[in-house]
Order: sequence, then C-alpha cells, then structure tokens
Amino acid sequence: MDPERLEYEGRLTTSELRAKELRLRLEHLREVIRQTYRRFVPVQEIEAEDGAALAMEFASTQIRYKEVLAEIAALKKALGK
Repeated sequence: MDPERLEYEGRLTTSELRAKELRLRLEHLREVIRQTYRRFVPVQEIEAEDGAALAMEFASTQIRYKEVLAEIAALKKALGK
C-alpha cells in the first residue's frame, strides 16, 4: 500500500476518534446545561454564571467538532471514500 495513503488512513482514524470524543462531550454539556436551566426552578435560584460558562465551553467544543468533521470529509475525499 502507498505510504501516503497509509498516513491519510491513520489521520482519518485519529480524526474519527477525536470527533467521537467531541460529540460525546457536546452531548454531556447539553444535558448539564439543560439541568442548570430547569424550567420550574425559580429564576433567582438559577446559577447563571455556571450556565454561561457551560455554554461557552459548549460553543468552543462545537467549533472544534465542526473543524474535525471538515478534516474527516477532506481526508475521505482524498482517499476516495
């Protein structure tokens, strides 16, 4: 097999694993944010700072996730998959 192809296959596998980790982190953050802003909790009892910090982490993780998905698409295209 071509060494360049092997390198791309390895990068693809690594990127797919990273995407899975990021997706799981996003799903976890989504649930934690939902719990932070529960519907029937009086607004004065909501920890807005915690929710805001979680939302910022969600946003930065989502950006990284989209970058990894774009890399996966490019690698698959280069590999003809």
